Amino acid sequence: MPTTSSKPNQAIDVKRSPSRFRWRRILLVGLLVVVAIVGVRTARKLKEAKERVKQAELESSADSDVKAKKPDRDPEKPSHPLDPALEIAYRALERIQSSVTDYTATIESRELVLGKLGATQAMQVRIRNRRMRGEERVTPFSVYLKFVQPRKLNGREVIWVECHHDGKMIAHEPGFKNFFRVKLKPTSLLAMIGSRYPITEIGLEKMVAKLIQKGERDRQHGDCEVEIDKDTEVDGVRCTRIRVKHPVKEDHFDFHIAEIYLDEERLVPLRYSAYDWPAKQGESPPLMEEYIYRDLKLNVGLQEKDFDPDNEEYDFP
Repeated sequence: MPTTSSKPNQAIDVKRSPSRFRWRRILLVGLLVVVAIVGVRTARKLKEAKERVKQAELESSADSDVKAKKPDRDPEKPSHPLDPALEIAYRALERIQSSVTDYTATIESRELVLGKLGATQAMQVRIRNRRMRGEERVTPFSVYLKFVQPRKLNGREVIWVECHHDGKMIAHEPGFKNFFRVKLKPTSLLAMIGSRYPITEIGLEKMVAKLIQKGERDRQHGDCEVEIDKDTEVDGVRCTRIRVKHPVKEDHFDFHIAEIYLDEERLVPLRYSAYDWPAKQGESPPLMEEYIYRDLKLNVGLQEKDFDPDNEEYDFP
């Protein structure tokens, strides 16, 4: 009778390759390093965003309105290179505050936010300036804007009216995301995504007032070069260009170079741009912010309905 020989079970000792363990450790360490770097960068950007929001809240809570009357200068003190530019700016502010009640335009902007220069944004705007009768606010500062560029924002609408809706702006998203209205504090982190300033700081009067504030502050320091050119244009409109340059970077300066173009006839700003100091000598100054007012129409007679989200012209849900 044939017999079948059987071999005893043998435990096979399979040794894993040391190189496989080594590569796994390297990949794991690399992954942890990447996660740590991303985490640090995200935390830094979040901190910068919160600081930007905090600064916006401080500026919005303070009365940032600048009166058109130029302060008295001490005749005994020498003049400053900024004085001619400030003279023009004060005249522009007086013109806006006394003669411009409202306006429409398309604002094109580019802004450096969290270290990155964003894409060009374009918004159709309707703005009504604040009007006071003594201490009484007769007309609140009112803003309507509709994004037309970039494509992902095309159709977004935002309305903000001073002292209305608990100080919040009302907005809706475009296209298939247009399900409901959103109410946001203008200086909230969500409302300021992709923007250097809140909606409360938009407009011709605010722009000129801020430039005067910066000019008066910079006037206390030296290292300033000013050029005034009356032979420039923006979209075919004859303008005066004021160019201010701070050659040396100092903590009290906000920009290296700033340029503002004022419509010579209407004395309102049509373009403003500011540049940072270049990282290396010989490089071009990087753009920090730029705003261009195109097709600007003054005193068009805007009404309450122009700042009402229930306006049939608008697409608020």
